Amino acid sequence: MAIGITQILVLLIFIVVLAILVTEKIDKTALALIGATAVGIVLFIFKQPDPLNPAEPLTIKIVIQNVPWDTIMFIFSMMMIVAMSARSGMFQWLAVKAIQITKGQPQTLYFAFIIMTFFISFFFDTVTTMLILAPLTIEIMKVLDRDFRPYLIAEAIVANFASIPSLIGSVPNIVIGNEAQINFLEFLIVLGPITLIFLVTSIPVFMYFHKDILRQQQEVSDIDSRIFLLDATLVIKQGQTFRVAILGLVILVLGFTVGQAVGMGPVLTAMLAMTFLIIETRDSIGDTLREVQWGTIFFIVGLLIMVTAIEELGLIEQAAKLLKPLIADFPAFSGVLMVLVAGISSGIVDNIPISAALAHIATALGIAVPAIDGKYLAMGLIVGVNVGGYLTPIASPANILALSYSEKEHTPISFKEFAKIGTTLSILHLIIACLYFLLFDQFITSLLQII
Repeated sequence: MAIGITQILVLLIFIVVLAILVTEKIDKTALALIGATAVGIVLFIFKQPDPLNPAEPLTIKIVIQNVPWDTIMFIFSMMMIVAMSARSGMFQWLAVKAIQITKGQPQTLYFAFIIMTFFISFFFDTVTTMLILAPLTIEIMKVLDRDFRPYLIAEAIVANFASIPSLIGSVPNIVIGNEAQINFLEFLIVLGPITLIFLVTSIPVFMYFHKDILRQQQEVSDIDSRIFLLDATLVIKQGQTFRVAILGLVILVLGFTVGQAVGMGPVLTAMLAMTFLIIETRDSIGDTLREVQWGTIFFIVGLLIMVTAIEELGLIEQAAKLLKPLIADFPAFSGVLMVLVAGISSGIVDNIPISAALAHIATALGIAVPAIDGKYLAMGLIVGVNVGGYLTPIASPANILALSYSEKEHTPISFKEFAKIGTTLSILHLIIACLYFLLFDQFITSLLQII
Protein backbone atom coordinates (compact mmCIF):
# COMPACT_ATOMS: atom_id res chain seq x y z
CA MET A 1 0.00 0.00 0.00
CA ALA A 2 1.35 3.41 -0.99
CA ILE A 3 1.71 6.00 1.77
CA GLY A 4 -0.08 9.20 0.75
CA ILE A 5 -0.32 12.72 2.11
CA THR A 6 -3.30 11.79 4.34
CA GLN A 7 -1.42 8.99 6.08
CA ILE A 8 1.67 11.17 6.54
CA LEU A 9 -0.29 14.07 8.05
CA VAL A 10 -2.34 11.89 10.41
CA LEU A 11 0.79 10.09 11.62
CA LEU A 12 2.57 13.42 12.01
CA ILE A 13 -0.29 14.76 14.16
CA PHE A 14 -0.04 11.73 16.45
CA ILE A 15 3.75 12.10 16.77
CA VAL A 16 3.46 15.82 17.52
CA VAL A 17 0.83 15.11 20.19
CA LEU A 18 3.19 12.57 21.83
CA ALA A 19 6.08 15.04 21.68
CA ILE A 20 4.06 17.81 23.33
CA LEU A 21 2.81 15.37 25.97
CA VAL A 22 6.42 14.88 27.08
CA THR A 23 6.85 18.62 27.67
CA GLU A 24 3.66 18.81 29.79
CA LYS A 25 3.16 22.36 28.48
CA ILE A 26 -0.45 21.73 27.46
CA ASP A 27 -3.15 19.91 29.41
CA LYS A 28 -3.12 16.33 28.11
CA THR A 29 -6.90 16.07 27.70
CA ALA A 30 -7.05 19.30 25.70
CA LEU A 31 -4.09 18.13 23.61
CA ALA A 32 -5.70 14.78 22.78
CA LEU A 33 -8.98 16.42 21.75
CA ILE A 34 -7.11 19.00 19.62
CA GLY A 35 -5.22 16.15 17.95
CA ALA A 36 -8.47 14.26 17.24
CA THR A 37 -9.97 17.41 15.71
CA ALA A 38 -6.88 17.94 13.56
CA VAL A 39 -7.20 14.38 12.27
CA GLY A 40 -10.83 15.08 11.34
CA ILE A 41 -9.78 18.21 9.42
CA VAL A 42 -7.09 16.28 7.51
CA LEU A 43 -9.61 13.59 6.54
CA PHE A 44 -12.03 16.29 5.39
CA ILE A 45 -9.48 18.14 3.22
CA PHE A 46 -7.47 15.20 1.89
CA LYS A 47 -10.02 12.61 0.83
CA GLN A 48 -9.06 9.00 1.39
CA PRO A 49 -11.18 5.95 0.39
CA ASP A 50 -12.83 4.03 3.20
CA PRO A 51 -11.11 0.57 3.30
CA LEU A 52 -14.47 -1.17 3.79
CA ASN A 53 -16.25 0.91 1.16
CA PRO A 54 -13.73 2.26 -1.40
CA ALA A 55 -16.48 4.16 -3.21
CA GLU A 56 -16.89 6.45 -0.17
CA PRO A 57 -14.26 8.65 1.51
CA LEU A 58 -13.02 7.92 5.03
CA THR A 59 -14.50 10.57 7.33
CA ILE A 60 -14.16 11.41 11.00
CA LYS A 61 -17.70 10.07 11.47
CA ILE A 62 -16.62 6.63 10.28
CA VAL A 63 -13.49 6.78 12.47
CA ILE A 64 -15.54 7.66 15.57
CA GLN A 65 -17.98 4.84 14.83
CA ASN A 66 -15.02 2.40 14.85
CA VAL A 67 -13.54 3.65 18.12
CA PRO A 68 -13.63 0.79 20.70
CA TRP A 69 -16.37 2.31 22.84
CA ASP A 70 -16.58 -0.85 24.92
CA THR A 71 -13.15 0.06 26.30
CA ILE A 72 -14.41 3.52 27.24
CA MET A 73 -17.52 2.06 28.91
CA PHE A 74 -15.37 -0.39 30.85
CA ILE A 75 -13.11 2.40 32.13
CA PHE A 76 -16.14 4.53 33.07
CA SER A 77 -17.79 1.64 34.94
CA MET A 78 -14.61 0.92 36.90
CA MET A 79 -14.23 4.60 37.82
CA MET A 80 -17.80 4.63 39.12
CA ILE A 81 -17.12 1.50 41.19
CA VAL A 82 -13.94 3.07 42.57
CA ALA A 83 -15.71 6.32 43.47
CA MET A 84 -18.45 4.53 45.40
CA SER A 85 -16.08 2.08 47.12
CA ALA A 86 -13.58 4.76 48.19
CA ARG A 87 -16.30 6.82 49.86
CA SER A 88 -17.14 3.92 52.17
CA GLY A 89 -13.77 4.20 53.98
CA MET A 90 -12.84 0.60 53.10
CA PHE A 91 -9.17 1.29 52.35
CA GLN A 92 -8.72 3.73 55.21
CA TRP A 93 -9.96 0.96 57.50
CA LEU A 94 -7.37 -1.43 56.03
CA ALA A 95 -4.58 1.09 56.66
CA VAL A 96 -5.49 1.65 60.31
CA LYS A 97 -5.71 -2.11 60.82
CA ALA A 98 -2.23 -2.44 59.29
CA ILE A 99 -0.85 -0.08 61.94
CA GLN A 100 -2.49 -1.99 64.79
CA ILE A 101 -1.43 -5.41 63.51
CA THR A 102 2.21 -4.33 63.03
CA LYS A 103 2.29 -2.51 66.39
CA GLY A 104 3.81 0.44 64.55
CA GLN A 105 7.23 -1.19 64.17
CA PRO A 106 9.00 0.79 61.39
CA GLN A 107 10.16 -1.99 59.09
CA THR A 108 7.07 -4.14 59.65
CA LEU A 109 4.75 -1.21 58.97
CA TYR A 110 6.75 -0.25 55.88
CA PHE A 111 6.43 -3.83 54.63
CA ALA A 112 2.70 -3.82 55.47
CA PHE A 113 2.06 -0.70 53.36
CA ILE A 114 3.93 -2.30 50.44
CA ILE A 115 1.77 -5.45 50.66
CA MET A 116 -1.42 -3.40 51.06
CA THR A 117 -0.55 -1.34 47.98
CA PHE A 118 0.16 -4.55 46.08
CA PHE A 119 -3.26 -5.94 47.06
CA ILE A 120 -5.27 -2.77 46.33
CA SER A 121 -3.55 -2.25 42.95
CA PHE A 122 -4.88 -5.58 41.76
CA PHE A 123 -8.45 -4.31 42.04
CA PHE A 124 -8.04 -0.62 41.20
CA ASP A 125 -5.99 1.45 38.78
CA THR A 126 -2.74 3.07 39.89
CA VAL A 127 -4.18 6.60 40.12
CA THR A 128 -7.01 5.49 42.40
CA THR A 129 -4.60 3.48 44.55
CA MET A 130 -2.45 6.55 45.15
CA LEU A 131 -5.45 8.83 45.68
CA ILE A 132 -6.59 6.47 48.43
CA LEU A 133 -3.24 5.62 50.05
CA ALA A 134 -1.09 8.75 49.67
CA PRO A 135 -3.12 11.18 51.83
CA LEU A 136 -3.85 8.42 54.33
CA THR A 137 -0.16 7.49 54.58
CA ILE A 138 0.80 11.10 55.20
CA GLU A 139 -1.76 11.51 57.98
CA ILE A 140 -0.73 8.25 59.66
CA MET A 141 2.96 9.14 59.50
CA LYS A 142 2.15 12.52 61.04
CA VAL A 143 0.48 10.77 63.97
CA LEU A 144 3.55 8.56 64.34
CA ASP A 145 5.92 11.50 63.78
CA ARG A 146 7.72 9.81 60.89
CA ASP A 147 9.00 10.69 57.44
CA PHE A 148 6.29 9.70 54.95
CA ARG A 149 8.46 10.00 51.82
CA PRO A 150 9.88 6.44 51.83
CA TYR A 151 6.32 5.11 52.03
CA LEU A 152 5.05 7.26 49.13
CA ILE A 153 7.98 6.27 46.90
CA ALA A 154 7.45 2.57 47.61
CA GLU A 155 3.68 2.84 47.14
CA ALA A 156 3.98 4.59 43.76
CA ILE A 157 6.45 2.02 42.39
CA VAL A 158 4.52 -0.97 43.74
CA ALA A 159 1.24 0.43 42.39
CA ASN A 160 2.78 0.45 38.90
CA PHE A 161 3.97 -3.17 38.77
CA ALA A 162 1.27 -4.67 41.02
CA SER A 163 -1.32 -3.73 38.39
CA ILE A 164 0.31 -6.01 35.78
CA PRO A 165 -1.67 -9.26 36.36
CA SER A 166 -5.05 -7.55 36.53
CA LEU A 167 -7.31 -6.68 33.61
CA ILE A 168 -8.59 -3.75 35.68
CA GLY A 169 -5.25 -2.80 37.29
CA SER A 170 -4.43 0.11 35.00
CA VAL A 171 -5.79 1.97 31.99
CA PRO A 172 -3.04 0.53 29.69
CA ASN A 173 -4.09 -2.98 30.79
CA ILE A 174 -7.70 -2.24 29.84
CA VAL A 175 -6.72 -0.75 26.47
CA ILE A 176 -4.32 -3.56 25.53
CA GLY A 177 -6.43 -6.34 27.05
CA ASN A 178 -9.52 -5.22 25.15
CA GLU A 179 -7.67 -4.95 21.84
CA ALA A 180 -6.02 -8.37 22.22
CA GLN A 181 -9.13 -9.99 23.79
CA ILE A 182 -7.22 -11.12 26.89
CA ASN A 183 -9.50 -12.26 29.69
CA PHE A 184 -9.15 -11.92 33.47
CA LEU A 185 -7.77 -15.46 34.02
CA GLU A 186 -5.19 -15.10 31.24
CA PHE A 187 -3.91 -11.93 32.89
CA LEU A 188 -3.70 -13.60 36.28
CA ILE A 189 -2.20 -16.96 35.30
CA VAL A 190 0.37 -15.70 32.78
CA LEU A 191 1.41 -12.45 34.43
CA GLY A 192 0.81 -13.32 38.09
CA PRO A 193 4.13 -15.20 38.54
CA ILE A 194 6.30 -12.41 37.12
CA THR A 195 4.51 -9.83 39.25
CA LEU A 196 5.28 -11.86 42.38
CA ILE A 197 8.92 -12.00 41.25
CA PHE A 198 8.88 -8.20 40.93
CA LEU A 199 7.51 -7.89 44.47
CA VAL A 200 10.08 -10.28 45.96
CA THR A 201 12.99 -8.53 44.21
CA SER A 202 11.69 -5.07 45.10
CA ILE A 203 11.46 -5.45 48.87
CA PRO A 204 15.24 -5.89 49.45
CA VAL A 205 15.90 -2.87 47.20
CA PHE A 206 13.39 -0.73 49.12
CA MET A 207 14.86 -1.86 52.44
CA TYR A 208 18.41 -1.16 51.26
CA PHE A 209 17.72 2.40 50.14
CA HIS A 210 15.54 3.26 53.13
CA LYS A 211 17.32 1.30 55.88
CA ASP A 212 18.85 4.40 57.49
CA ILE A 213 15.54 6.28 57.63
CA LEU A 214 13.68 3.28 59.05
CA ARG A 215 16.41 2.74 61.64
CA GLN A 216 16.22 6.34 62.81
CA GLN A 217 12.47 6.31 63.34
CA GLN A 218 11.03 6.34 66.85
CA GLU A 219 11.00 3.32 69.10
CA VAL A 220 7.72 1.48 69.47
CA SER A 221 7.46 2.31 73.17
CA ASP A 222 7.12 6.03 72.42
CA ILE A 223 4.11 5.60 70.15
CA ASP A 224 2.20 2.68 71.65
CA SER A 225 -0.40 4.91 73.26
CA ARG A 226 -1.12 6.76 70.02
CA ILE A 227 -1.44 3.56 68.00
CA PHE A 228 -4.02 2.02 70.27
CA LEU A 229 -6.01 5.23 70.46
CA LEU A 230 -6.83 4.72 66.78
CA ASP A 231 -10.26 3.19 66.27
CA ALA A 232 -10.46 1.52 62.85
CA THR A 233 -14.24 1.78 62.73
CA LEU A 234 -14.07 5.58 62.88
CA VAL A 235 -12.80 5.75 59.30
CA ILE A 236 -15.81 3.82 58.01
CA LYS A 237 -17.87 6.71 56.70
CA GLN A 238 -21.03 4.77 55.89
CA GLY A 239 -21.56 1.30 57.37
CA GLN A 240 -24.09 0.23 54.73
CA THR A 241 -21.88 1.52 51.89
CA PHE A 242 -18.86 -0.24 53.42
CA ARG A 243 -20.59 -3.63 53.40
CA VAL A 244 -22.10 -3.11 49.95
CA ALA A 245 -18.72 -2.04 48.52
CA ILE A 246 -17.11 -5.27 49.73
CA LEU A 247 -19.96 -7.31 48.22
CA GLY A 248 -19.64 -5.32 44.98
CA LEU A 249 -15.94 -6.19 44.74
CA VAL A 250 -16.73 -9.87 45.33
CA ILE A 251 -19.29 -9.74 42.50
CA LEU A 252 -16.75 -8.03 40.27
CA VAL A 253 -14.03 -10.63 40.85
CA LEU A 254 -16.44 -13.55 40.49
CA GLY A 255 -17.78 -12.02 37.29
CA PHE A 256 -14.30 -11.70 35.80
CA THR A 257 -13.25 -15.22 36.76
CA VAL A 258 -16.48 -17.17 36.23
CA GLY A 259 -18.26 -14.90 33.75
CA GLN A 260 -16.09 -15.97 30.82
CA ALA A 261 -17.43 -19.53 31.15
CA VAL A 262 -20.89 -18.26 30.19
CA GLY A 263 -19.65 -15.76 27.63
CA MET A 264 -20.04 -12.68 29.84
CA GLY A 265 -17.30 -10.22 28.91
CA PRO A 266 -15.50 -7.84 31.31
CA VAL A 267 -17.51 -4.83 30.09
CA LEU A 268 -20.87 -6.31 31.08
CA THR A 269 -19.39 -7.59 34.35
CA ALA A 270 -18.15 -4.10 35.28
CA MET A 271 -21.50 -2.57 34.29
CA LEU A 272 -23.39 -5.08 36.46
CA ALA A 273 -21.16 -4.39 39.48
CA MET A 274 -21.53 -0.65 38.93
CA THR A 275 -25.32 -0.94 38.71
CA PHE A 276 -25.43 -3.05 41.87
CA LEU A 277 -23.49 -0.41 43.81
CA ILE A 278 -25.61 2.43 42.43
CA ILE A 279 -28.81 0.70 43.56
CA GLU A 280 -27.61 -0.64 46.92
CA THR A 281 -25.57 2.31 48.21
CA ARG A 282 -28.38 4.78 47.51
CA ASP A 283 -25.76 7.45 46.91
CA SER A 284 -26.54 10.49 44.84
CA ILE A 285 -25.52 9.65 41.29
CA GLY A 286 -24.54 13.29 40.86
CA ASP A 287 -21.99 13.05 43.70
CA THR A 288 -20.52 9.88 42.23
CA LEU A 289 -20.31 11.33 38.72
CA ARG A 290 -18.42 14.35 40.06
CA GLU A 291 -15.71 12.01 41.36
CA VAL A 292 -15.20 10.29 37.99
CA GLN A 293 -11.94 11.25 36.28
CA TRP A 294 -13.59 12.77 33.21
CA GLY A 295 -10.32 14.29 32.06
CA THR A 296 -8.76 10.83 31.77
CA ILE A 297 -11.81 9.47 29.92
CA PHE A 298 -11.77 12.20 27.27
CA PHE A 299 -7.98 11.99 27.04
CA ILE A 300 -8.40 8.33 26.09
CA VAL A 301 -11.27 9.15 23.69
CA GLY A 302 -9.08 11.67 21.85
CA LEU A 303 -6.19 9.22 21.66
CA LEU A 304 -8.37 6.36 20.44
CA ILE A 305 -9.81 8.56 17.68
CA MET A 306 -6.27 9.27 16.44
CA VAL A 307 -5.16 5.64 16.76
CA THR A 308 -8.33 4.38 15.05
CA ALA A 309 -7.71 6.79 12.15
CA ILE A 310 -4.14 5.49 11.88
CA GLU A 311 -5.47 1.94 11.80
CA GLU A 312 -8.21 2.73 9.25
CA LEU A 313 -5.60 4.33 6.99
CA GLY A 314 -3.57 1.10 6.97
CA LEU A 315 -0.58 2.44 8.89
CA ILE A 316 -0.80 -0.20 11.63
CA GLU A 317 -0.68 -2.91 8.97
CA GLN A 318 2.36 -1.23 7.41
CA ALA A 319 4.12 -1.05 10.78
CA ALA A 320 3.45 -4.76 11.31
CA LYS A 321 4.96 -5.55 7.90
CA LEU A 322 8.09 -3.57 8.80
CA LEU A 323 8.48 -5.42 12.12
CA LYS A 324 7.62 -8.83 10.70
CA PRO A 325 11.16 -9.62 9.40
CA LEU A 326 12.59 -8.77 12.85
CA ILE A 327 10.58 -11.48 14.62
CA ALA A 328 9.56 -13.98 11.94
CA ASP A 329 12.86 -15.88 12.13
CA PHE A 330 13.25 -15.45 15.91
CA PRO A 331 9.77 -15.69 17.42
CA ALA A 332 11.24 -16.27 20.90
CA PHE A 333 12.56 -12.69 20.85
CA SER A 334 9.19 -11.16 19.97
CA GLY A 335 8.09 -10.92 23.60
CA VAL A 336 11.44 -9.39 24.57
CA LEU A 337 11.08 -6.82 21.79
CA MET A 338 7.61 -5.83 23.01
CA VAL A 339 8.84 -5.51 26.61
CA LEU A 340 11.77 -3.30 25.69
CA VAL A 341 9.94 -1.07 23.19
CA ALA A 342 7.01 -0.55 25.57
CA GLY A 343 9.21 -0.15 28.65
CA ILE A 344 11.60 2.42 27.22
CA SER A 345 8.92 4.45 25.42
CA SER A 346 6.64 4.43 28.49
CA GLY A 347 9.48 5.86 30.53
CA ILE A 348 9.49 8.89 28.23
CA VAL A 349 5.88 9.33 27.08
CA ASP A 350 2.59 8.80 28.93
CA ASN A 351 1.93 5.05 28.80
CA ILE A 352 -1.70 5.35 27.68
CA PRO A 353 -1.00 6.55 24.10
CA ILE A 354 1.91 4.12 23.87
CA SER A 355 -0.44 1.32 24.86
CA ALA A 356 -3.12 2.37 22.39
CA ALA A 357 -0.69 2.47 19.47
CA LEU A 358 1.36 -0.64 20.26
CA ALA A 359 -1.70 -2.78 21.08
CA HIS A 360 -2.88 -2.50 17.48
CA ILE A 361 0.61 -3.31 16.19
CA ALA A 362 0.85 -6.39 18.43
CA THR A 363 -2.51 -7.65 17.15
CA ALA A 364 -1.48 -7.07 13.55
CA LEU A 365 1.83 -8.87 14.11
CA GLY A 366 -0.02 -11.82 15.58
CA ILE A 367 -1.97 -12.06 12.33
CA ALA A 368 1.03 -11.43 10.06
CA VAL A 369 3.24 -14.03 11.79
CA PRO A 370 1.20 -17.22 12.40
CA ALA A 371 3.97 -18.69 14.58
CA ILE A 372 3.42 -15.95 17.17
CA ASP A 373 0.31 -15.54 19.32
CA GLY A 374 -0.92 -11.94 19.31
CA LYS A 375 -1.91 -12.32 22.97
CA TYR A 376 1.67 -13.31 23.80
CA LEU A 377 2.91 -10.06 22.25
CA ALA A 378 0.24 -8.11 24.10
CA MET A 379 1.41 -9.65 27.39
CA GLY A 380 4.89 -8.32 26.69
CA LEU A 381 3.43 -4.87 26.08
CA ILE A 382 1.49 -4.94 29.34
CA VAL A 383 4.60 -5.77 31.37
CA GLY A 384 6.67 -3.19 29.50
CA VAL A 385 4.28 -0.24 29.83
CA ASN A 386 3.73 -0.81 33.54
CA VAL A 387 7.40 -1.35 34.41
CA GLY A 388 8.35 1.64 32.25
CA GLY A 389 6.06 3.66 34.51
CA TYR A 390 8.79 4.02 37.13
CA LEU A 391 11.77 4.31 34.80
CA THR A 392 11.60 8.07 35.50
CA PRO A 393 9.75 9.98 38.27
CA ILE A 394 7.36 11.58 35.77
CA ALA A 395 6.62 8.47 33.70
CA SER A 396 3.31 7.58 35.36
CA PRO A 397 0.46 9.37 37.15
CA ALA A 398 1.14 7.34 40.32
CA ASN A 399 4.65 8.80 40.56
CA ILE A 400 3.44 12.32 39.88
CA LEU A 401 0.80 12.01 42.61
CA ALA A 402 3.44 10.87 45.11
CA LEU A 403 5.61 13.88 44.22
CA SER A 404 2.62 16.22 44.32
CA TYR A 405 1.43 15.10 47.77
CA SER A 406 4.92 15.47 49.22
CA GLU A 407 5.21 19.01 47.83
CA LYS A 408 1.88 19.97 49.41
CA GLU A 409 3.32 18.94 52.78
CA HIS A 410 6.42 21.11 52.17
CA THR A 411 8.60 18.00 52.38
CA PRO A 412 9.17 17.31 48.68
CA ILE A 413 10.48 14.07 47.22
CA SER A 414 13.41 15.08 45.02
CA PHE A 415 13.76 13.84 41.44
CA LYS A 416 17.04 12.14 42.41
CA GLU A 417 15.55 10.52 45.52
CA PHE A 418 12.76 8.87 43.51
CA ALA A 419 14.93 8.03 40.49
CA LYS A 420 17.64 6.19 42.40
CA ILE A 421 15.04 3.63 43.49
CA GLY A 422 12.54 3.77 40.63
CA THR A 423 15.09 3.68 37.81
CA THR A 424 17.08 0.92 39.53
CA LEU A 425 14.00 -1.26 39.96
CA SER A 426 12.65 -0.50 36.49
CA ILE A 427 15.90 -1.61 34.83
CA LEU A 428 16.07 -4.69 37.06
CA HIS A 429 12.45 -5.61 36.29
CA LEU A 430 12.87 -5.06 32.54
CA ILE A 431 15.80 -7.49 32.60
CA ILE A 432 13.74 -10.02 34.57
CA ALA A 433 10.82 -9.55 32.16
CA CYS A 434 13.04 -10.14 29.13
CA LEU A 435 14.37 -13.37 30.66
CA TYR A 436 10.83 -14.43 31.57
CA PHE A 437 9.53 -14.02 28.02
CA LEU A 438 12.70 -15.47 26.48
CA LEU A 439 12.86 -18.59 28.65
CA PHE A 440 9.14 -19.31 28.95
CA ASP A 441 7.81 -18.23 25.56
CA GLN A 442 6.59 -21.71 24.61
CA PHE A 443 5.10 -22.28 28.06
CA ILE A 444 3.25 -18.94 27.97
CA THR A 445 1.94 -19.60 24.47
CA SER A 446 0.72 -23.06 25.53
CA LEU A 447 -1.01 -21.59 28.58
CA LEU A 448 -2.81 -19.04 26.43
CA GLN A 449 -4.07 -21.82 24.18
CA ILE A 450 -5.35 -23.86 27.14
CA ILE A 451 -7.07 -21.10 29.13
